[in-house]
Amino acid sequence: MEGLVDEMIRGTRFLEAAAVGRGDGVDEMISMYHVSISVSSILATIEQGPGSMSSEAGSARRALERFDGKVHPEIMGRLDGAISRERGLLESGGGGSYDRLRALMSAREFAGQYGRNLQD
Repeated sequence: MEGLVDEMIRGTRFLEAAAVGRGDGVDEMISMYHVSISVSSILATIEQGPGSMSSEAGSARRALERFDGKVHPEIMGRLDGAISRERGLLESGGGGSYDRLRALMSAREFAGQYGRNLQD
């Protein structure tokens, strides 16, 4: 259980930093979602176990709420804008990249699925 708590704390710190730093690259955005999913799963496991870890669990819960409520919508907006820009470049012959557009659209779909799971 201690390893899970350590992993949750690392993930919580990452999400707290992500709420401030907000990496612009697709890989950074996807990493934020992976960490969020991991922290959420670990938190659920820890909360079902014996003992009280309210301080660590509270920090993790707050970081997840901040990510879900603020960072996730911002990422969605940035992805939508980047997809529009990349499409515009491709349509105008301005040097856009189909590979970049595909990566952005895949990231947008992944983030959209995350958002739909928040609503369930």
